[in-house]
Amino acid sequence: MERRRLLLLAATGLGLAAAPGGRAEATRELLDMTLQPPRALEDWHIACADHLHAVSTRPAAQVHDDLLTDLVALQQQMTTAPAARVMELQRVTATLSAYHASVLTRLGEVGPALRWYRTARGAAEASGDMALWLRIVGHEAGHSLYGLRDLATNLRVIGNALKRVGDDAAPSAGLALLVGAQAKTFALLGQRERALAAAQRLQDIADSNFAPVQGFWEPSLDYRLPFTLSQVYAGIGDRDNAVAMQNHVLSGNPRGYHVRVNARLHSALCTVVNGGVDEGVREASEAFASLPPSYRNVMVTETGRRVLRAVPIDRKDQGAVREFRALLPLDHQPIV
Repeated sequence: MERRRLLLLAATGLGLAAAPGGRAEATRELLDMTLQPPRALEDWHIACADHLHAVSTRPAAQVHDDLLTDLVALQQQMTTAPAARVMELQRVTATLSAYHASVLTRLGEVGPALRWYRTARGAAEASGDMALWLRIVGHEAGHSLYGLRDLATNLRVIGNALKRVGDDAAPSAGLALLVGAQAKTFALLGQRERALAAAQRLQDIADSNFAPVQGFWEPSLDYRLPFTLSQVYAGIGDRDNAVAMQNHVLSGNPRGYHVRVNARLHSALCTVVNGGVDEGVREASEAFASLPPSYRNVMVTETGRRVLRAVPIDRKDQGAVREFRALLPLDHQPIV
């Protein structure tokens, strides 16, 4: 049994063949699984909050292994847990798997991110909690805009999920995430009217005051609604509404180090879309440079690339544009 556990840890990159820190962590995890009683459900819920805080405040490369360690421990506990407890542990698995997929998205690990989202959806379905399943799908659709899928495929995934829940689905965090991702996808495709219609639907859902859910939709903490609308309005060049949403975000204290920088990049995008190329790319350069290199994950660099993609072809070799392009990595890998 101990050998199997060590092999499992090794498979996640935390085994005895890893660096000294990894060897120490693998040993500690093995001792923990051997000597400690199973964690209480409340401890797992606290672990979810701890990992969410880490994702929001620490570089993705630092968060990665900690999440895997808990996912290994969670898998081990489910193999021996009574049936009545397994369903709740499956909910925890779905949440932590989605968080891990989010970290992998930030690191540019496209294939693993999609597979972890599939695991998260499967765990949510196995738990029988379809509200959680919808949150996972919405979470995935939003993250897919950062290199996981092409835009047409993302709309297909969103449409399939909306069909499954039906036209009469009650307002919820999952529905808000899904419709928000739909609005952003339409905006990136340049489909102005459809983007505005989806944005209005999102606003109507949010106005229903559905219960917030930690890690997925917490308007009072992470300004999710104005941040989402900022992306939509910026992408279609609606300057007045975009500025209003960006000011809402920047005047508060949103959760997540990327939120402020990306809100400023939304502003830069809107400026470029409206013809202010030099002004917009300089604004983008200042926003991007304000973030330490270890925090410049793919969700930040891809937002910067949207600014570049909005620059007309005949102006892509201008000095300010070249300077901003030089700040970004050559591919979808984060700067670490």
